[in-house]
Amino acid sequence: MTDSTTPITADDGAHDYIEELEDLLDAAREQLAELPQWEFCDGFLAALVCTRRAIPADEWEPPRKDAETAGLIEDALAIVNELTEDDAGPYTISGMGDDFPPGMSEDRLDLFGEAIWACYDLRALWKSIGPRVLQVRRAPEPGRNDACPCGSGKKYKQCHGR
Repeated sequence: MTDSTTPITADDGAHDYIEELEDLLDAAREQLAELPQWEFCDGFLAALVCTRRAIPADEWEPPRKDAETAGLIEDALAIVNELTEDDAGPYTISGMGDDFPPGMSEDRLDLFGEAIWACYDLRALWKSIGPRVLQVRRAPEPGRNDACPCGSGKKYKQCHGR
């Protein structure tokens, strides 16, 4: 990972950084206590913090299949990310109905529509390049009057077919 074997010292500021990130993890852990991935998160966080260099995203993100797919993903995520920004336009539309004061701009409303289509695009990409789900195949059950597969000699309906 790194060519440097210099140990982290107290004056590096790494200890404060680790404490800050641990506080964030603790807050998230309290809100989502039922998630079992916290051990992984702690280990991943420790590995990121303890490295002597910044780790670029291309080292931990899965590689994209091709440039066109990567571009589609980036465009869709950029549209969704725009919804996290403040609405800068003049408020002209009420999201609650005509009886309520305006709370969003027309640009924001258009952005919601674009974000919905971006989510559909992301799902279509996920289905096309994501892992294939194997279909569960069940063995056919014997008929009621067939011999039971357990070898008892009884009919299925009198043995295990109950």
